[in-house]
Amino acid sequence: MENSCVFCLETAVIEKNLGDKKYSQCTSCNGVFVNREFLPDVDAEKRRYELHQNTLEDTGYRTYLESFINIFSSFPDIHTIFDYGCGPFPALVQLLNDHGYDARGWDPFFAPDTERYENGADLVTCLEVAEHFFNPRKDFALISNCIRSDGYLVLGTHPLPQLSEQNIWNYFNSWWYRQDTTHVSFYTEKSLECVAASAGLTLINHTEANIFIFKK
Repeated sequence: MENSCVFCLETAVIEKNLGDKKYSQCTSCNGVFVNREFLPDVDAEKRRYELHQNTLEDTGYRTYLESFINIFSSFPDIHTIFDYGCGPFPALVQLLNDHGYDARGWDPFFAPDTERYENGADLVTCLEVAEHFFNPRKDFALISNCIRSDGYLVLGTHPLPQLSEQNIWNYFNSWWYRQDTTHVSFYTEKSLECVAASAGLTLINHTEANIFIFKK
């Protein structure tokens, strides 16, 4: 249904106008999403991504990626890694290869022809990408198809806090994460669990660094 939750498919949502957009919050999983008629078009979305300048020459960004890799560096039997949504500068893929992994990056705009591993990757990374999903359940299904049985998804996104209805909208209105025009899906831990479960993925850990770890 048009007004159903993009995360858990429940139909009870609360709509709110903020600036020039309308948002909906699910009353079941509490996730918030931009209403479909206010989503950016493909050209505007790509232009925004082309402004990203995330390269390994940026020492701060490199340190951030190193700390992300450290989260799963001790996982057993991780050899192949598939980066879902690598962007115009696949810095994470480059760094993963430098660390000795066999890594590939896929992106619908900048690397659409990258082949997934034949039997699925040992691990899929999805760092600062899930908030861009127009249809999270579709993307999580695609991600799951890229992971081998018993493999992992390590996903980074900034979740919404658990607040009352009034307070969540006050928070959300001024939240810096909302200001990016391509950020359209805002998760709670519950909404992430729901959408991941629809793709056969189970949440096994949520770190303080806003990293969510799932197992297939």
